[in-house]
Amino acid sequence: MQKITVLCVGKLKEAFYEQAVKEYEKRLSRCCKLELLELPEQRLGDEPSEAEIRQALKKEAALVEQRLSKGGALIAMCIEGQEMSSVALSQKMQQLAARGASQLTFLIGSSFGLDEDLKKKGADVIEEVVIQHPDMNRINPGSVNTIRVYTVLSDGVSNVVYACIRMGNSDRPVDNINAGGMYSPIDLETGKIACAACDKQRIVYERHPRSGCLLKGYQIPYWDKVMDICREAAHKVPQMGYIGWDVAITKDGPLFIEANNMPGHDAFPQMPLQAPDKIGILPVFQKYIKGL
Repeated sequence: MQKITVLCVGKLKEAFYEQAVKEYEKRLSRCCKLELLELPEQRLGDEPSEAEIRQALKKEAALVEQRLSKGGALIAMCIEGQEMSSVALSQKMQQLAARGASQLTFLIGSSFGLDEDLKKKGADVIEEVVIQHPDMNRINPGSVNTIRVYTVLSDGVSNVVYACIRMGNSDRPVDNINAGGMYSPIDLETGKIACAACDKQRIVYERHPRSGCLLKGYQIPYWDKVMDICREAAHKVPQMGYIGWDVAITKDGPLFIEANNMPGHDAFPQMPLQAPDKIGILPVFQKYIKGL
């Protein structure tokens, strides 16, 4: 298992960022040995000179050098660097591991960035940032509000059986229902939010409590494209007949965040408050899965 260190100059101050870090530490623990290190940032006045900034960065660089492992690879996260998608970054990490890099360090600089010598040592990479569509941002600007689309592959045909929008509703910058978020079903024909939202405590929200946005009837942008890319993606992994796709909506269209092999088994389609017919989703699955 690869060892990964995130080395930061400066410390997190906002509670919601600390909560997000803990969430991702938990997720990544299954994939790698993760270590988070925070180093002190040099204090400067309100209007420091260029010379003072350079001197501070040199002092911070000296502390960083002491923490870098021998035989490891360094990726410096700086604004001048090459932007990479998640897939490209994953490939880069695999290449570094194949070359014998026993440890991979991601370096995040302080308020004034990184020392120039450190930048030259690092791979200078920034991962792509997801900026959601303005219409999705109006619902809740505190998180990327993703669409969960459920597909069932049956007899070579990809079928969308259910979809919902997930929305953040806490100080944590995530939309996960297990992290304080909530969700609403989406009408598959129109792409509009079908009814009020519900969280895991089964509290119902007609409007988003943070933005005031009325949820029922709200149109999800690029809906036809969302459905199309999920149906197409289901054929790429035919060994997984049932998948939950998390899709972000940007101004340029839908973007995959991740795929889930156990999607919503403890939450989404089973919430009774959003099934007024008291039937639930079983008949939908029986339509596509023989013998269920």
